[in-house]
Parts: sequence; structure tokens; C-alpha cells
Amino acid sequence: MQARDRDEKRRLNERLMLRRWLQSFYVPVVMVITSPDVEHICSKNDLQFVDLLRPYQSAMGLNAHVMSAESSTPHVIRDWTIRFMSASEIGCPSQDLAEHYLNNIVTENAPAPSDHPQLSTREERRDAIGRFSCPWYARYCTEYIRTLRCSDHEFFDHPVACILAVSSTNAEPLVTLEQLYDPQRLPHLMRLGLMDPLILKHYVLVHDMQEGSMERTDAVFLEMKKTYSPSNCRVLKLNSHSAQSPDVSQLDIWSAHIPPNMLQVTPPKQGLGRFLTPADINGVAQFVADFSQRMVLPFLEKKMRTLHAKISNSRKGFRNTLKNWWSKPKVKQGMQQDGERITYQVSANESQMRVLADTAVMLQDYEFAEKYYRSVASEYKNDKAWKHYAGTQEMIAICQVLATGGAGGDLSAVVSNSKDIDVLFETAFTSYLRAGERRYATRSSILAAELLTVAALRLKEASAALLRASTEERSHLAAGLLLEQTAFCFLRMNLHRKASLHFILAGYRLIQCLQRALAVRCYSMALSAFQGRNWLLIEDHIHYYLGRQWFYLGHLGHAVECFLRLLTNGRQSSDRQSTFLREFISVVRAHLGDEDDEVAGLPLPVFSDSSVHVLLPDYPTPLVGADPFAQTWTLMEDRIVKQDNAIQNGLNQTHLLTGIRSSQMRLSVSGETISVLMEVFNPLEIPVEISELRLVCEHVSVSGVVTRATTSSSRAT
Repeated sequence: MQARDRDEKRRLNERLMLRRWLQSFYVPVVMVITSPDVEHICSKNDLQFVDLLRPYQSAMGLNAHVMSAESSTPHVIRDWTIRFMSASEIGCPSQDLAEHYLNNIVTENAPAPSDHPQLSTREERRDAIGRFSCPWYARYCTEYIRTLRCSDHEFFDHPVACILAVSSTNAEPLVTLEQLYDPQRLPHLMRLGLMDPLILKHYVLVHDMQEGSMERTDAVFLEMKKTYSPSNCRVLKLNSHSAQSPDVSQLDIWSAHIPPNMLQVTPPKQGLGRFLTPADINGVAQFVADFSQRMVLPFLEKKMRTLHAKISNSRKGFRNTLKNWWSKPKVKQGMQQDGERITYQVSANESQMRVLADTAVMLQDYEFAEKYYRSVASEYKNDKAWKHYAGTQEMIAICQVLATGGAGGDLSAVVSNSKDIDVLFETAFTSYLRAGERRYATRSSILAAELLTVAALRLKEASAALLRASTEERSHLAAGLLLEQTAFCFLRMNLHRKASLHFILAGYRLIQCLQRALAVRCYSMALSAFQGRNWLLIEDHIHYYLGRQWFYLGHLGHAVECFLRLLTNGRQSSDRQSTFLREFISVVRAHLGDEDDEVAGLPLPVFSDSSVHVLLPDYPTPLVGADPFAQTWTLMEDRIVKQDNAIQNGLNQTHLLTGIRSSQMRLSVSGETISVLMEVFNPLEIPVEISELRLVCEHVSVSGVVTRATTSSSRAT
């Protein structure tokens, strides 16, 4: 009973974490533009101005009541946050840059090679699902979705507000503030007219306590309030510690919130915030809280009501209804078509409806947002704007899930009972592919799989979504990770052989992108399902690739063990065994190095001791003493030799004489060649050339003295 309660609590916690994970992608973005003198002030603390604000964007956890756009009934938003981004960060990175960045993310979070599970039974494999999590996949999914930000078909990562910051020591601060919002400084999509230019502007005057005077700061701030209104202006005081007495023990609250550099791996910084006093830090935190609650939230609430009224008025009346039915031009106002690619200016009716729906999602009004997503989806479908249509299908599914039971509701009910969720995601997937947007199609499959597995344990549908995406994915990294999760879905359904097959496919794709540690993990998970089942080729494939990956990872002992298992089977063709043997020799040489050691277990040729025959030249040996029958024996031997050609049984002279003189001592000439016959068994299919043989002999004299002698031969047949 206690175990069942613990499992239920764990699943509930996973569903709550999934809700927060989904909501983290749909928060308002605030663009930050600063003058060089502001960055100089912040650089004393090894920070940028935007990094100074980031720790408080998610720490505030605002709970508030927001009026709905179509009713007077407010709804509650919980744990509401914003996200600060510099103007240079607002944009979608190139596919090559994103792939390089994601590969580094997976490498950083992948387990060490020594942490790979060695699972020999099905029970151990099934139990491993709970013990061995996949933090690299969770981080990959988050960052994969982040790399698709700032698209032209959705407005979640488009800025809704802008902070313009200038230093109090600036020669002309008001002129500089106007110049900061120059079109050349704005994001590319905003210059193209695909971002909403009607955003909230907030002006910040940054005062460095180590430089300048408060009198000038107060005077400049007074001019700012006269120009931009007091509610849109703020003063921030920084660097209250003197330049001679920095706080070297300052608690680092910024590093965890600074996004990684996609171009290169930067080492962690030391001494962050060393000139900031607690009063400075509290001032920044209070500014972020006031700005989000008193500025951004009311602005979005007003924007949602205004857009709703504008769109509703444009659709009311009999004349507008007829116009919508019968007057649908091929190319609408604000719509641009380049071949099959369709874009909408932000002023287009479709874009205004999408902005309204996205704004409602940011304010957690999911039912209202779903209504507008469905409305604009029909427009996109009629225009054959498949990318935009796919985005609406994706968001309809997300809204249905997040609307369940408020912010703390259980997601499992709607995902378990509704078949529309996977249908909507499948429609989004196929529509993205139809538009040529493969990466967005993969994103929809990732979201679908997370909802279907975590929220409702609909593993069959989740595995289908993952497998569908991995088939279309050209990136080896993405395909490998998706196949790995597909295998885990099959494993949780007790489909062990199917799971192992997909682990093998995942491992092969991960090898192509040099994720060898994860490839070893996948092959190790697959091995137990095929051992002892006489699936020879699959076992050989697993051992061969495991051996190679262990070798490249530097675990030479494991590599030797894998290749030994290949060679001891003795069931491959001669060509394959030759390949395996060459690999084995290379691994052994690297493993042993200069050490005088050996590797046991290699199937070497076996010499049969019972079959050894030594052939010596036969010379007559004079008898010691008088032999009364010597003359008789000589006559008999001569007679046999003369009749040798007439003998039909094939006996030769040497054998006859040997048999006759078997009772006599051998006479051998020193240095003369002898022959040794023996049987050799080769367990491999590879022809073996034996060289440098040594023949060890023992001579026992009449007195019993034993003498050992060793000879060598460079030739063997």
C-alpha cells in the first residue's frame, strides 16, 4: 500500500513538473537594449545588464487576477513569469549552429561510461526504467525547443516589452535613449514587419555609485520622467562597494540563469557581483517585480481586450459575414507568397488573431486562446499555409491540456480520455512536413510524447509519435535520442525484443554523431534480450560495435572482452573472422602496450599430444657382442629387399627394416633433419600459418641422466 502511494505521488509530481515545463515556453519576452556605458558599469561585476535581471524573472512567481477578454469574470494566473533577452538573442539560430550546440548539451549531460547498466535479465531491464533516468534527453528536449524560437508563424518569443537602459554619466542620455531603439538594433523579424511593433517601452537610468554624482543623476531622471512619464522610468543604483573593497565572498546567483553560448563553451566566471551590495541586489529584484506586475501584466491584459474587440467588430454584421464567405482573394492583404512558402505581415487579420491567441496563452487563459486558435486555423487551411496551420493544431492540443483544472490541475484526465490530443499532434506533424519544416515536426512529436507518456501512460501512441519523428529526422543525434525513448516505451509495455531492436537502432545513429557513451548504453540495454537465443548475427553486431565504442572511449579491457566473445563463438565466415581478429589484435596491442602480459581466452590452434609421431632416418646399428643368428638375419633382409618391387601391399624398405629392427637402438646423425607428424585443430575459420615452432626433447641415458634440448623451426606445413 505504501509503495502504491509513493508511486502515485511520484506520478503526480511528474505531471506537475510537466505542466511547468510546458508553461515555461509560453511566457512573455522582454527585450533589453543598453548603451555601451551601461555595459561598462555591469562589466565590473563580470555581468551584462540583461544577466543582472535574469535571476529574478522566475523567482518572483507572481499570482494575480486577470480579467478575461470576453467576460467580466477574472481568472487566476499562478506562478506567472517573464523572460529577459537581449536584442541580439532574439532570433532563430541556424540549423548547423543549433546542431552543434545540442550535441554539446547532450555530451555534458550524458552519463560516464562506467555508469552504464549491465542488465542480464528482463526483470532487471524493466526495473531499470525507474532507476536510470535520461537527464540528457530532458535537457535536449528543452534546448531543442529553445533553438526554434522567434519563428514567423508564432509570437511567443517575440518581445512584448522593451527595456532601454542608459548610464547617468552619459553626455546626452535622452538622445541616447532615442537612438537605442534604432531599427538597425531591432530583431530581424521586426524589421521585416513580422513582429508586433506596438510594445511597451520602459526607460532605466543606471547610476554607478563609484562614478558620477547623485545630483546629476536626479536631474537626468527628472528630465526622463517629463519626457516619458514617471511610470515608465526607473533608476537603478549599482556598484555600491568601493573599488578598493570588493565582496570576494559574494554569493553567485547569476550563473545558473545565464544561457550557454551556442558558439563556444565558456568557462565559469569567478567573482560575479563583487561590487554589488545587498541594497543593490534588492533594488534590482524590486525593479523586476514592479516592472512585471505593474507594467507588463496590465499591458498584456489591455492588449488582449483591445485585439478581441477589434477582431470581433471586423467580423460582426451581415455585410462582413458575406464578405468573409464570398470575397476571399487568392492573396489577402498582408499575405505574402513565395512559391509554396506563405508569410503574413503582423498587420494581417490572421496574424492579429494569432497574436491574440498567443497573448491569451501567456496570461493562462487557455480556453479563450483555444477558441481563437480554432478560428484562425480554418483561415490558414484555406490559404494552404501549412506551417501556420500546423502551429495552431499544436497549440490547440496544448491548450486542451493546460486548461485542465487550473494551474495545479491533473493533466492525466484530459490526456487519458481524449483521443483528440494525439490526432492534433499527428496533424501538426504531417502539416509541418508538408511545409518543409522538419525540425518543427520533430518538436510537435517531442511535445506529444511527453504528454502521452508522463500525463497518461499512453505508451503505444507515444512510441508511434517518437518513431514517426525519428524516421523523418536527418539529424543522427535527434534520431538516436528519439529511438532511445521509443525503446523505453516498448520496454515499459514489456515488448522486450522490440525494445532491444530499437535500442540497437538508436545506438547505431548515436555512433554517427560520436555520442559513443550513449551508444554503449543503448547496445548494453539491448544485449540481454538476444543472449542465448541463437540470434547469431544480432549478437555479433552488438559485440562488435560495443567493442569498438569501448575502444574509442578508452576502456580497453571491456573492448578486449567484447572481441573475445566474438572470436570464441567460431560461427562466422572466414572473412568476418579475419575482420574481428584484426580488430582484436589492434585492441590487445593498445591494451597491453609494452607490458609483458597475455590475454587469456583467445581460441588458438590445439595440438593433439597423442598424435605426435617423430620420424628418424634409419641406419643399421651394429650389435654388441657375438650374435649366433646374425648371418641368418642378414640373408633374410637381403632377400626381402630384392623382392621389394613384387610386394603389392605398398610397404617400403624403410618401414620393413624399421619393423624388423624395432628391438635395436636407433642410430642418428647429429645435425640431420628429422620429421615430426602431429594433428592440429583450428577452432577458427581463418587459415593459420604456424611459425617459430620449438621442439623440446629429453634424452634419458642408461644411467638415468635426463638431458633437455630445444630446437626451432621457421617452417611448418
